[in-house]
Amino acid sequence: MAKFKHIETDQLRIYPLNFDELFGEEHPIYNFRNVMNSLDFSEFNGNYKNEISGRPAFEPKRVMSAIFYSILLGNISMRELMSAIKSRAELIFLLGGEELEHSFLSRFRKLLYKRYRIYSFRRLFRNGKRA
Repeated sequence: MAKFKHIETDQLRIYPLNFDELFGEEHPIYNFRNVMNSLDFSEFNGNYKNEISGRPAFEPKRVMSAIFYSILLGNISMRELMSAIKSRAELIFLLGGEELEHSFLSRFRKLLYKRYRIYSFRRLFRNGKRA
């Protein structure tokens, strides 16, 4: 009778991510990150008032990068984005390994829509195409 290695599937395992090795040099995520890094987010940064107390805020550039990359993947749902943040290596890379809470994303989206009227993706995109 054949013998097989027993693998404990319920055991916690930690796998370090080496994004350079995982993606390779030609992966489009690097170009996407370079484009996002070239944009000026100083207007967004002015919305944060936590210099004296409070938890350090997520950098708006990182959050917007994750949202825009998610849209490029065809996702305009915040629930799907929350799920993808835990499983898509590209989003983990863009967010520096940080997970966003759904309440944070909701407040972030409402702030952008209220201030800039730019975050109503349902109006801008229909079935992945520009309306």
